[in-house]
Amino acid sequence: MQEQSALTKLEKDPQDALFLASRTGDAEYVSFLVDAEGVDVNARDFDASALYHAAHCGQARVVAYLLSRGAVASTAAFEGERVAYAACAPIRVILKRHESRPIMASLTGYPRDMLSLF
Repeated sequence: MQEQSALTKLEKDPQDALFLASRTGDAEYVSFLVDAEGVDVNARDFDASALYHAAHCGQARVVAYLLSRGAVASTAAFEGERVAYAACAPIRVILKRHESRPIMASLTGYPRDMLSLF
């Protein structure tokens, strides 16, 4: 059976709808959820953000949108590192272009750009 429609999920939990829409590449619905419903782009389900889901599933438009809305993609942060690791090659290019903002500058000796390893 296919996943529930994002609209049905929205009725139950907008955050779940964001994860589903991110996985399926529904950029318009992702935009609606973030802009109109105020869903947090950095919230996590079990252990992954909407950006992780979109990157893992190769949803370039959704990845670009979430980055534009402040999704954490810094490779100095655990979540950003996971996103870079899970992303397919075209998504890594988008992440590399975005040049993640340093959010944990106090870390020393840690690879600041994990994307260069791929």
